[in-house]
Amino acid sequence: MTNNLTLPIVIKRDNNDTFYASCPVFKWCHTFSENKIELSNNIEEVVGMYFDMYRDWENWILNGDNILYLNFDKNGKITSDFSKEFDKNSFKVLS
Repeated sequence: MTNNLTLPIVIKRDNNDTFYASCPVFKWCHTFSENKIELSNNIEEVVGMYFDMYRDWENWILNGDNILYLNFDKNGKITSDFSKEFDKNSFKVLS
Protein backbone atom coordinates (compact mmCIF):
# COMPACT_ATOMS: atom_id res chain seq x y z
CA MET A 1 0.00 0.00 0.00
CA THR A 2 1.17 3.51 -0.83
CA ASN A 3 2.05 5.81 2.08
CA ASN A 4 1.37 9.09 0.24
CA LEU A 5 -1.22 10.39 -2.18
CA THR A 6 -1.33 13.48 -4.37
CA LEU A 7 -4.74 15.14 -4.40
CA PRO A 8 -6.01 18.11 -6.42
CA ILE A 9 -6.90 21.12 -4.28
CA VAL A 10 -8.91 23.85 -6.03
CA ILE A 11 -8.25 27.30 -4.57
CA LYS A 12 -10.23 30.43 -5.42
CA ARG A 13 -10.11 33.94 -4.00
CA ASP A 14 -12.96 36.40 -3.53
CA ASN A 15 -12.91 40.21 -3.63
CA ASN A 16 -12.16 40.34 0.12
CA ASP A 17 -9.01 38.19 -0.25
CA THR A 18 -10.64 35.20 1.37
CA PHE A 19 -9.35 31.95 -0.11
CA TYR A 20 -11.67 29.00 -0.67
CA ALA A 21 -10.22 25.52 -1.06
CA SER A 22 -11.89 22.32 -2.13
CA CYS A 23 -10.84 18.83 -3.10
CA PRO A 24 -12.95 17.64 -6.05
CA VAL A 25 -12.15 14.02 -5.19
CA PHE A 26 -14.35 14.29 -2.11
CA LYS A 27 -17.94 15.55 -2.16
CA TRP A 28 -18.42 18.49 0.23
CA CYS A 29 -14.68 18.72 0.99
CA HIS A 30 -14.08 22.45 1.24
CA THR A 31 -12.82 25.11 3.59
CA PHE A 32 -11.79 28.77 3.60
CA SER A 33 -9.41 31.23 5.23
CA GLU A 34 -7.95 34.69 4.86
CA ASN A 35 -4.33 33.48 5.09
CA LYS A 36 -2.35 30.59 3.68
CA ILE A 37 -1.15 29.15 7.01
CA GLU A 38 -4.68 28.75 8.34
CA LEU A 39 -5.83 27.55 4.91
CA SER A 40 -3.13 24.85 4.94
CA ASN A 41 -4.24 23.73 8.42
CA ASN A 42 -7.90 23.76 7.38
CA ILE A 43 -7.16 21.68 4.27
CA GLU A 44 -5.30 19.11 6.37
CA GLU A 45 -8.20 18.92 8.80
CA VAL A 46 -10.92 18.42 6.20
CA VAL A 47 -8.89 15.98 4.06
CA GLY A 48 -7.92 14.10 7.21
CA MET A 49 -11.60 13.60 8.00
CA TYR A 50 -12.11 11.99 4.60
CA PHE A 51 -9.03 9.83 5.07
CA ASP A 52 -10.56 8.61 8.30
CA MET A 53 -13.71 7.63 6.40
CA TYR A 54 -12.13 6.26 3.21
CA ARG A 55 -8.95 4.25 3.61
CA ASP A 56 -8.84 2.72 0.09
CA TRP A 57 -7.35 5.83 -1.59
CA GLU A 58 -5.41 4.04 -4.32
CA ASN A 59 -8.55 3.63 -6.46
CA TRP A 60 -9.76 7.25 -6.53
CA ILE A 61 -10.10 9.10 -9.82
CA LEU A 62 -8.58 12.58 -9.75
CA ASN A 63 -9.63 15.46 -11.98
CA GLY A 64 -10.08 19.19 -11.69
CA ASP A 65 -9.22 22.66 -12.91
CA ASN A 66 -7.20 25.54 -11.39
CA ILE A 67 -5.72 23.25 -8.81
CA LEU A 68 -2.73 22.71 -6.58
CA TYR A 69 -1.47 19.16 -6.39
CA LEU A 70 -0.49 18.57 -2.79
CA ASN A 71 1.00 15.45 -1.25
CA PHE A 72 -0.58 14.02 1.89
CA ASP A 73 0.55 11.30 4.25
CA LYS A 74 -1.81 8.51 5.30
CA ASN A 75 -3.13 10.63 8.18
CA GLY A 76 -4.14 13.52 5.94
CA LYS A 77 -1.20 15.82 6.74
CA ILE A 78 0.21 17.87 3.86
CA THR A 79 3.73 16.71 3.00
CA SER A 80 4.19 19.17 0.10
CA ASP A 81 5.61 22.65 0.61
CA PHE A 82 2.16 24.29 0.76
CA SER A 83 3.51 27.83 0.90
CA LYS A 84 5.69 27.30 -2.20
CA GLU A 85 2.85 25.70 -4.17
CA PHE A 86 0.41 28.41 -3.06
CA ASP A 87 2.74 31.30 -3.92
CA LYS A 88 3.53 30.13 -7.46
CA ASN A 89 -0.14 30.28 -8.45
CA SER A 90 -2.34 33.25 -9.21
CA PHE A 91 -5.95 32.74 -8.26
CA LYS A 92 -8.77 34.18 -10.26
CA VAL A 93 -11.34 36.22 -8.35
CA LEU A 94 -14.68 34.43 -8.02
CA SER A 95 -17.32 35.81 -10.34
